[in-house]
Amino acid sequence: MYLQPVPDSKSFVLRLANLQRMPTKILIKGQKGNIYYSESLKGRNGYRKMLDLQKLEAGFYLLEIIQKGGTKSGPILLKHGSVVFLGKQKSEA
Repeated sequence: MYLQPVPDSKSFVLRLANLQRMPTKILIKGQKGNIYYSESLKGRNGYRKMLDLQKLEAGFYLLEIIQKGGTKSGPILLKHGSVVFLGKQKSEA
């Protein structure tokens, strides 16, 4: 999982690799568990998409990547005009 913030916006590029064509679900949840974004992937080994969170209020959110073998997650802090990733992520190689 690699996340790249878009400067001066509440957007970021999410890149996933080695999905092994397994069903994968991408979620962004609020602190109370409300789901603000959901996408399901099937038959893909990689994924890249810009996620625009401009409509969400400033605060803490959780990004979850769910597959049959487990869940990877990381906290996101939305500030006015920026996204900060508080979790550990793999660097782009």
